[in-house]
This record gives sequence, C-alpha cells and structure tokens, in this order.
Amino acid sequence: MDRSEPVVPRIVIVGGGAGGLELATRLGNTVGRRRQASVALVERERTHLWKPLLHQAAAGTLGVDEAELDHLAQASRHPYSYRLGAMDGIDRARRLVRIAPTRADAARLQRRVLDAHIAARTQAGPLRPSQLEIVIVGGGATGVELAAELHRATQALARYGLDRGRRASGVHVTVLEAASRLLPPLPPRLSAAAAAELQRLGVSVRTGQRVDEVRADGVATAGGDFHPAEIIVWAAGIRAPGLLRELDGLELDRQGRLVVRDTLQTTRDDAVYAISDCAACPWPGHDAAVPPRTRAAAAPGRATAAAHAVRARASRAPGLLAAVAPPPVHRARLAAHAVADAGAAHRAARGPARQAALSAARRRRRAKKCQAESLAKGG
Repeated sequence: MDRSEPVVPRIVIVGGGAGGLELATRLGNTVGRRRQASVALVERERTHLWKPLLHQAAAGTLGVDEAELDHLAQASRHPYSYRLGAMDGIDRARRLVRIAPTRADAARLQRRVLDAHIAARTQAGPLRPSQLEIVIVGGGATGVELAAELHRATQALARYGLDRGRRASGVHVTVLEAASRLLPPLPPRLSAAAAAELQRLGVSVRTGQRVDEVRADGVATAGGDFHPAEIIVWAAGIRAPGLLRELDGLELDRQGRLVVRDTLQTTRDDAVYAISDCAACPWPGHDAAVPPRTRAAAAPGRATAAAHAVRARASRAPGLLAAVAPPPVHRARLAAHAVADAGAAHRAARGPARQAALSAARRRRRAKKCQAESLAKGG
C-alpha cells in the first residue's frame, strides 16, 4: 500500500500588502490549518506597515517599529509559510514562481530628512539655494499627507535643537500638482480646505504645474519654472510594476495591471489570480476598473472573495499555483495607495495590519498615561 503523503495544492501569494496579507491569513486559517493546501506568502519586506500610515513613518513622526506587523510571526500564528524575496517572474507551464531578493525602504526618506537637518545645523556657511528644500510632485492624497507630516517632523527636529530646520532659516516644502487643484478626485470644497491648511502650515502649493524634468538639484516644469530641491518625492500617481509585463503572456491593461474577471482570475490563466492594486478588476456599475486605493485593497470583502475563489479552485486542482501579484509602487516608493479621507480608510480596513496599528496606538496611550501618573506621584 502506498503510504506516501497525498499531493495537496500549492498556493503562492506574491505580495504582503493589505490584500495579500489578508488573503494569506484567511487561507492559512482555513485550508492551511486543515492541511488541505500548502499556503506560502512571498514578500520583499520582513514587516508590514499599513499603507495609510506610511507618510507618517517617512516623515519620522511615527516610529516604524511601533506599528509594524512581523510577517514571520503572522505566518506562525496563521499556518502559512513566509518567504523573503521579490517575484522575478513566473513559469506558467511548470507552475513556478521565481524569487529574487530586493529592498524598499520608506525609512530612507526619514534618514535623508534627518541627515539634511543635521548637516545644515553643523555647517558654518550659508545654506545653498536648494538646501533644506523638499519638493513633492503630486498633490493627491499621498502628497498632501506627506507634506503635512514633513512640516510636523520639522517642528519636532527644531525642538531637539536643530534650529536651522525652522521655516525662517530656509526649510521649505513645495507641492506641485499638474491639475488645477489639489486632490482632484474630491469635491472642490475639500480641495480648497486642504490647500488652505497646507498654506497655513507654510507649505507652498503650486497647481497647474506639470513636471517636465527631474534634475539632481531640483524640478523643472513644462511652464518654464524651476524649483530647487535637496529632496524630491514623487507622489504623482500609482503605476504597476514593470515586472508584470514579463509574466509569461498574461493580459495587461493600459496602466500595466493584470486584467482579471469578476472571479479575480487572470483572463489567460485560471490558475493565476490577482487582487489588490496590480489587478484591473471589474467595477459593477462603472465603466472603469476598481480604483487602486487602500480601501479597495484592504476591504474584507475583497480578500474573502479571493479566499473563497482560491479554495474552490484548490479543491479541484491539486498542484495549483495561485499567484497574487505584488502591489504597484510610486516611483519614489514611499507612500503608496493612500486615500484622501484617511479616517474612512482606517474604519474600512479591518485586516491584521490595521489591528497591529491599533494595538501600537493603544500601547503608546498606555505608556503616556503611566508616565503622567508617575510624574504626578513624584510631584
């Protein structure tokens, strides 16, 4: 009698963002725990930070360690395996995912801002024209939120003695937007309110400014203006990773996203699924696909539908490869997929990453309360 282990479907999820992490957790808790399938998550980072908080981490106003979710710990609690790396391609005939190491670091901007302030504080001569100048290209949700957080971070650095980082000494944040107003998808009254608040903070807002060239010392616009900058952040939109064009002939839309049916299966291979922002998913009642936002990627219904679809397919096809492609990235890879009404996004997302962020916030509140009580007793 053959006592060999039964062949179980292999489910590989590529990308541990809001959608991929939720899907891996749901599949791990179901088919993984019952040993009905082998579930693996491939992710290029060791930890996950909920994307609507990424602009705070990049600016330095939120400690990355405070709100991160550890992928290895999450995998151990919800039976699936975690593989560090980035997808380098797929072999659809052999049902293989090729993995290559990578790095993406939102904290890099945080270090650059801090290093720039320290260098300005210690130099004897006057500031260069572009020194302590930060230009954010893109006045969408990401650019607006990042500009506000950078202002807040600058104030915090000044309190620590880096006084050349004060507005009067030359630090300046400029937001460039090609459209006629900030936050184009939102009603004009909200755009006007956001612009007024940024200007109150000392952030320059330049609308109708289409970037023509990015140089080492600043940004040139199509209208002939030049904005000197020591740090340039591209937040002007989301694009799908170029790797998707090399995925063995899968259909893409004009934005480079994988075209999927309402079952979340790619149009040219039923064994390959795509969710989150790399997928051009039908949007019932609309001519366009589901927009690439955190709310859409992290919505519990989206991950639940994907989990049901993958489980149903796995029960019929041993040896299945289900690849959930990685999320798109901004060119600066800083604060992807933020929506303008961040409060609504926080309420809409109920995945494990959001739970980790809430837990971190509760820990910080408890620590502050304990500190206050200790000071009161000491007084």
